[in-house]
Amino acid sequence: MKTLAEVAEWHEGAEERLEWDLLARDPVCQLFFRWVDDLGLYRGKELACSTHGKDIALLFARPYPLALPLSAGEPRLSEQGEVEMFGAEKIASGMWALSPSLNMPGIIHAFVVLYGVPDPAPWERMIVLVGESGIVLG
Repeated sequence: MKTLAEVAEWHEGAEERLEWDLLARDPVCQLFFRWVDDLGLYRGKELACSTHGKDIALLFARPYPLALPLSAGEPRLSEQGEVEMFGAEKIASGMWALSPSLNMPGIIHAFVVLYGVPDPAPWERMIVLVGESGIVLG
């Protein structure tokens, strides 16, 4: 799903399904968030994401983005198995998948993909080398 309306419609349908299927687990979906430079100024209908300090902010509904700690690579879990830091894996240029899935019991359980992400992504570590010819980024 890529729009706020699609998420609302899916959520309504999922709630109806769970009412008659008592054995059903929480429904799972896939969400695609478009990168924008400033969520505060964003007025589109698509799900959107941007940086929020050192975190990534996902906009599900206005005006409250959800901030998630994020770094490239594997996620970091606590000893109890709770997510301390989400991991981001590059799928293609400008497209990243988060892991693990975003699981907010009673609200939403989703696999998250970010697209339109600048290169390099804000969570990628840059290596700066200073040589005789100047600064080289790698």
